[in-house]
Amino acid sequence: MQVFLVAIVLIGAALVLLGIKIFFTKGGTFPNTHIGGNKNMSDRGIYCANTTDRLDQKQHGVKRLDIRKLDEELNKDQITC
Repeated sequence: MQVFLVAIVLIGAALVLLGIKIFFTKGGTFPNTHIGGNKNMSDRGIYCANTTDRLDQKQHGVKRLDIRKLDEELNKDQITC
């Protein structure tokens, strides 16, 4: 039981210490660590995978696939029993 209480106190202290800036500053927020939120990477032309894929598709004229239409096209010649 004593080990359990010590563990809870240590975890609580770690959470408070990790969140000092967030809890005790006015307007404190968690830092945005996503690639898309980093101005320096955007300036260098580095984007997240989703944005890069979207830009490549736009540049090369690739249309997004509609899975339902694709499934219908693939299965239109199949004979069902």
